Amino acid sequence: MSKKQVLRSARLHCDLVSDPEDRHVLAAAISGHVDAIVTWNEKDFPREVLDPFGIEVQTPDEFVLNQLMLEKLTALAALKRMRERWA
Repeated sequence: MSKKQVLRSARLHCDLVSDPEDRHVLAAAISGHVDAIVTWNEKDFPREVLDPFGIEVQTPDEFVLNQLMLEKLTALAALKRMRERWA
C-alpha cells in the first residue's frame, strides 16, 4: 500500500472512531505503521476499524506485560530508568 493509499484509508477509517477527539490517534497509528495503540480507552477504537491495519488496542498493563515477555531484560532496564526519573 502506498503512502497516499494509507493516508486516504486512514481518513476514511478515522471517521469510524467513536470519539471524534480520538481520530488523530488512529490517524497517527495508521501513518506510523504501529502494532498497537496503548490506552485505557479501548471502547473508542473498535476492532473492525483497527484490524485492516493490523493494529490492536492494549491497556498500559497489557503493554508492559507484553514487553516483559518479549524482552525481559530490556523492559526491566527501561522500567528502572523511568522509576529513577520519577524519584
